[in-house]
Amino acid sequence: KAKITLYHSDYTRGSATSQSWRMFAPNPPRSNSFMKTVVVDANGDEWDLRNNAFHYRPNPWIINDRMRKMQRRMIGKGKWYLRYWAHYQCREWTLATGEVPEEIRVTKLWTKIPSPDQVAEKGPYHPRKLRVRERDVQEHKCKGDGMLPLYMKERYALPITDADRERAEKEEEARQRKFERRREQWDKRKDYGRWEEAEAERLEREQKAREAKERRLEKGGTRLRPAGRAQPRSPVDREPPAEPEEKQLQEDDGDIDDEGD
Repeated sequence: KAKITLYHSDYTRGSATSQSWRMFAPNPPRSNSFMKTVVVDANGDEWDLRNNAFHYRPNPWIINDRMRKMQRRMIGKGKWYLRYWAHYQCREWTLATGEVPEEIRVTKLWTKIPSPDQVAEKGPYHPRKLRVRERDVQEHKCKGDGMLPLYMKERYALPITDADRERAEKEEEARQRKFERRREQWDKRKDYGRWEEAEAERLEREQKAREAKERRLEKGGTRLRPAGRAQPRSPVDREPPAEPEEKQLQEDDGDIDDEGD
């Protein structure tokens, strides 16, 4: 029995067919989703880039790349990635055609996966024959961040206009202002590199507070309490807390679960 077990473990390890509960999915997907990217040029014509797995969809599915996972995330919980994805597609289209497109449109495509009961009743299904649903997600203009920067035009030997140089200067000025503000904020911090100065400033504030308090006492005045605020009661005037009943304590103990909530 020991020899059989050893042989079995060696075989599964060498053939990469070992299994474990770590791959268990308590909530398996009920639909296959895809992302479609469409370029709208200056004439208003729409061009499907077809840079997804929707038009592939083999049966059975034997290839799953990283890009498909990224696209599923971008049309799901990670929609903030779409801005950078659209700007990248704008620049790629400009380099390929020499014309700046108008905008990038992102659409979600999905097909529902038949349930196990439906498959048992009707038999196997083909992914291309499932009903396709479509919904618009976002639209991004190619002006601004989607245009080719000056260094990319220099790299690809593209013509550079005065407007390109002016835009590059404005971007550089904005970048310098941003980092200048960061430097100012960093210099004002008191928890990094300025321990001695921060300690001296703290002692100075405490000294000023003591002097102000002494001046108030010399004038014979005390700080009055604002009108309308209730006066705190002394501990003698406070009522003692009520003792909880034994039945209530038993009920509370029974409400506590294993996690302590």
